[in-house]
Amino acid sequence: MAVTDNRNILGKIRGHVAEAKNRFRLDAKERIEAERIPHSIIFNRNEIYRAQWSPAKILNTTLGGFYRPITLDDLRVFQQNMIRFRKEVGKNVFDQTYAGVTPRQVINISASTPLSYRPGGIYKNDLDKARRQITMAMPVSATGNTIRFLTNAGGESKATRHNVIVQLLEYDSAISQLYTADKNNRKKPSQLANAIRKGRVKFDCDCERHRYFFRFLATIGGFNAGRPEEGYPKIRNPNLRGIACKHVIRVMTELESSNTTLKFLTKHLEKAETKAVTSMKQRDLDNQLKSKRPSAIKTSDQRKSEAEARRAQRAMKKGLEKTKKKPNLKPNERTPKRNKTDWTKGLTKEQINAMKLTAQTLGISVEQLVKTFKGKK
Repeated sequence: MAVTDNRNILGKIRGHVAEAKNRFRLDAKERIEAERIPHSIIFNRNEIYRAQWSPAKILNTTLGGFYRPITLDDLRVFQQNMIRFRKEVGKNVFDQTYAGVTPRQVINISASTPLSYRPGGIYKNDLDKARRQITMAMPVSATGNTIRFLTNAGGESKATRHNVIVQLLEYDSAISQLYTADKNNRKKPSQLANAIRKGRVKFDCDCERHRYFFRFLATIGGFNAGRPEEGYPKIRNPNLRGIACKHVIRVMTELESSNTTLKFLTKHLEKAETKAVTSMKQRDLDNQLKSKRPSAIKTSDQRKSEAEARRAQRAMKKGLEKTKKKPNLKPNERTPKRNKTDWTKGLTKEQINAMKLTAQTLGISVEQLVKTFKGKK
């Protein structure tokens, strides 16, 4: 399969930090203004838990599949959804020791409890879009435990690319192991890079999907790397389904599986003592994009099924090898030497096929037929 030239898909690296900061700054400004307007309809966690809100707020939800006013029963469902989601990410989010989520969890939850699109569309959910639309995600700069990725935007997006910020929560532990006084316990930067990229992370994305559908989940789940969001997504995602947008899902896959990302993180750890910024050069990015294929986005169940299939193939091959018949030998009897004479030597392809057909017709082996011919000579 020919490799598509993707060199222009992510644009220029220069200016990506300022671009991301401006987008996140605008997002925060709009959020503050939305909360301050008279009769704001933003519905936060405290109001849900207290089961009361200002009568001036006329609140609606799409819980149940249609647009309608919120009831007290809805508040109980909202509470249950928040509790269920916290359990889903597997920790007590109020204990900061267990903050974060792993890339593997992001992929698995995106598959197990997806936020589905409307029926009849060409895409099922964010995981489906990540596989089919978001074909590139590259780490372009890193400072401390924060890695910045650029991704392509996808077909219907207003933007041409998106910025995804990832905080590696195992980074400080890796630095300690890298420069420990005990030389026997030191590990190579590549080993540590491979460990922290699969460990706990926080993330943020500058796309509207993350902003309106998933930032609340990231906030209550303890893995939000940007501004916190307390407004419950009562219209867009009242059941708190999914976990991340298509850009984040692609980044989590490349973070966990890509050799390009592993090399970038290794380089960053090697420079950790100087606390220098690690940046990818434009030339290197263009070369990577020219030939790089996106990593396959696979859930843990898919990985398990593929591993079982490979084991079954190896077992079958081993079983076939064992079933090859061996001569029945008496005690202390050696295996007879094989006749290594090549009977096809000097014969044309047509003559060889004729010999095989004649032997098959007579019900004997080709070797027996060859011996018969030699005896007549």
